[in-house]
Amino acid sequence: MDGGIFAHVQGDWSGPLTVSPALEYVFRNGLLDIVVGIQYLDLGTSAGLIRGKSEADVALERVESQLWTLGVNALFLYTSRINDWFEIQYGGGVGISYVGGDLYRNQVEPNSTGSGYVDCRVRPPPGGTPTTVSGGGYCDQSNNHYVYSDGTRYSEPRSTSGGSLRRSCPSSRSPTSRCTSGRTATSTSASTAAGIIGGLASHFVF
Repeated sequence: MDGGIFAHVQGDWSGPLTVSPALEYVFRNGLLDIVVGIQYLDLGTSAGLIRGKSEADVALERVESQLWTLGVNALFLYTSRINDWFEIQYGGGVGISYVGGDLYRNQVEPNSTGSGYVDCRVRPPPGGTPTTVSGGGYCDQSNNHYVYSDGTRYSEPRSTSGGSLRRSCPSSRSPTSRCTSGRTATSTSASTAAGIIGGLASHFVF
């Protein structure tokens, strides 16, 4: 299964089913509407086998998201009245979101029958890499993405607990190597993001 421009998804993985409840309050002052809202967005997914599009299967990892966001925003919409029953609104806004939860990743290897993949059987101490590795390039020491000996799993670090953004994997790496350059913006939790949003809407006026 092809996962898009940058990723390859192994097998049948449906991806996320997103739930996003929100509340809004609208205040009208003449031709200007001020819309204040709060929104919760569930970014959780079931576990899927994912690797970089240019990487070999030894780079497959089981990835599971339990991320979520809570955001607030304000929209400023100017109204153009077309007639007594129709108007067009346009404008912009600003919002900020808190990202929480965990993004789990762990290395995998082929199962005994060769029909699928299982979590690596070597289980290093929490936060560590194994002293011995499996054959065929699987379950290597290039990163600490493992289920650990105490049963916990590797989770991408939060920006508030030592996490950081690093460079992307070099394009000159071997196609059989495992990407070890670390974290990306999408895997950083417990951080905030702000942006400018805009929109165009039309509705009936009662």
